[in-house]
Amino acid sequence: TFQKAGKFTTVKLGLHTGLRMFQDSLVTGLVTTNLQRKGLVKEAVPYTVQAVTALELAVVDETLQRPLRIRAGFARFCIGARLRHGDGTRIAIEPAVLPHSAYVAEKGHAFIETTATVVKTSQTRKRMKRPIPIAAHAWGLAAEGWAARWLKLREQAGLNAQADGTLQPACGAD
Repeated sequence: TFQKAGKFTTVKLGLHTGLRMFQDSLVTGLVTTNLQRKGLVKEAVPYTVQAVTALELAVVDETLQRPLRIRAGFARFCIGARLRHGDGTRIAIEPAVLPHSAYVAEKGHAFIETTATVVKTSQTRKRMKRPIPIAAHAWGLAAEGWAARWLKLREQAGLNAQADGTLQPACGAD
């Protein structure tokens, strides 16, 4: 609890603060109220190796429809780059597989890279939008060239993050 952490820190750092402040009814009341207000944090269940493998295999499976393969690639990119879905959709710069030879051959150790713009409202207007580099492994657990194949599928479908203003358009009937 906060009180135990406060006591430990005070003693460990040798602060000359009376420990009585942690026995104060106001502090105890505030801590109790905040703990009751705060619900348990539910973390998302992490993807299994099988789930990530299934996404990679979907990208390279030519029997599946192209829109499904593109969505699987986007999901795999978000997992590899540790992006939330919403942050991934707001990327407006088309990713690239580097080195380019890995893109052409669809194999080899490479990275898929792009830049995202993060908006921080707590900054001055000049620093509100900042470019953040985004990268993920372009080779996978089951399909070595999943990233290159995904980018080629995007190109075949006429998708381009710069032109569309988004890396992944909303899914629709088409």
